Amino acid sequence: MFDGGFSATSLAVFTALAPAGAVAFACLAAFLLVNRSQPRDWRDVLAHLLFIPLAIAWAGFIASATHLGTPANALHAINGLGRSPLSNEVVSAVAFLFFAGMAWMYSYREKPKASVMNGLLAISIVCVIVMLFHTSFAYSIATVPTWDTWLTPANLCATALLSGPALATTVLQAARVRAGKWPYALLLIAVAALAAGTVLLVCHMNFLGTVGNNVTLASALVPNYGWLIAAHAALAICGLAFQLHGLRLATSRTRGLVFSVIGCAVVIIAALLARFPFYDAYLSVGF
Repeated sequence: MFDGGFSATSLAVFTALAPAGAVAFACLAAFLLVNRSQPRDWRDVLAHLLFIPLAIAWAGFIASATHLGTPANALHAINGLGRSPLSNEVVSAVAFLFFAGMAWMYSYREKPKASVMNGLLAISIVCVIVMLFHTSFAYSIATVPTWDTWLTPANLCATALLSGPALATTVLQAARVRAGKWPYALLLIAVAALAAGTVLLVCHMNFLGTVGNNVTLASALVPNYGWLIAAHAALAICGLAFQLHGLRLATSRTRGLVFSVIGCAVVIIAALLARFPFYDAYLSVGF
C-alpha cells in the first residue's frame, strides 16, 4: 500500500486531513452564524475551539508540502494560478487558512464586532467550498486515466463529508454549548457520506479493472482494494457509533466527550484508509 513512496503518503494525509478540518470549520462557522442571537459567552468558547479543525487542516497542508522536495519549491506552486490545477488548489487552501485563522484570532479580541466576525466566518465557508472544488479536480490529468474520472472528485468530497461533520460534532461537545439537534444532524450527514462513499469506492475498484497500459492493469496496483474498502467502512461505522453513544451518554459529559474523541479519531483513520488506494492506483498511459 505504501509503494508510492512518502510523497504519495503525504498527499494521502493531506487529502484526508485538510478537507476534514476545512469542512468541520465550515460546519462550526455555519452553527455560529445561525445562532447569532445566543449568549456571547458560549459563542466565544466555540469560536476559540475553531483552532481544532484549523490545526487539523494545517497538519494536512504541512504534510502535502513534504512531497515538493524543498520548502523553496512551494513558492513555485502559485505561479500557475488560473491555468494550473495545482496552483489553484494551493492558493484556495492558503485563502481558507488565512481567513479561517483570522476568524479564530479575532474571536480573542476583547470586544469583537459581530459584523466582522460573521463576515470572516462567511468568507471562510466560501473558501472551504472553493478549496474542495479545486482539490477535487487537481487530479484531472488526461495522461493518468486512473485519476481522470468523475469518481475522483466524488470520492474526495464523500470522504470530507464523512470526517468533517464527525470532527465538528466532537468540537461542539467539547464546547458544551446548547447545540440542539446539530450534532445529530452532523452525524446523519456523516452516515450518508459513508454510505455514498463506500459505493463510490467500490465503483472505483471496478473501474480500475477496465483501465491499463501496455504494462499492467490498474487493478493489479491495488490488489487489496476490497479489503481496504471493508476496513474503511467498518472503522467508520464503529467511529460514528462511538460518537452517537457519546452524545446520548447523559450521565457524564466527560465520558461522552471521551467516546466522541475516540470515535472521531477512528473516523479520520477510516478516511485516511480511503485515500491510500487512490495514489497507489497511479497509472500513466505510457510505460
